[in-house]
Amino acid sequence: MEEIFGLTQHPDTSLRISQPDDCIFLKELFCANIAAKFPVVDAEIKKQLIELQYKARQTAYASDYPNATVYMIECHKEPIGVIQLDLHKNSLKIINIEIHPNHQNMGIAARVIKLLQKKCSSLGILIELSVANNNSYAIRLYRKTGFQIATLGAVYTSMIWTPE
Repeated sequence: MEEIFGLTQHPDTSLRISQPDDCIFLKELFCANIAAKFPVVDAEIKKQLIELQYKARQTAYASDYPNATVYMIECHKEPIGVIQLDLHKNSLKIINIEIHPNHQNMGIAARVIKLLQKKCSSLGILIELSVANNNSYAIRLYRKTGFQIATLGAVYTSMIWTPE
């Protein structure tokens, strides 16, 4: 099996470093996940708002995490999601994880997180992340995979997983 960041891949789910030609899928993934969050508005206005949100997020991630690596999450060699990681000496930060709506609620994100935890445990490093307080699905996922709340802010919650 392939290894990325020293991770043994699951037979159905694999990670690979994002390539420039993945940009179309990444934008489609963002649009698919955010479209439901916008109230019903004119389709053209909605498209422009989503485009602005996408560009703003990409710019912020590039500025805030210049050394991060973007991995494509694939199922049977087809892209179904993305995870962006920032590795430091004593920690790994999950910047973003997204699964396409057609593949959500299948345990894929949890499987990827568990692979990361296994590797980080062997390296003795912790995993940290921030999640929007209104993202109850993600908070439930992170708690289910062993993350604890580190700090609770007005908008975001910082969570941490420490190896045993």
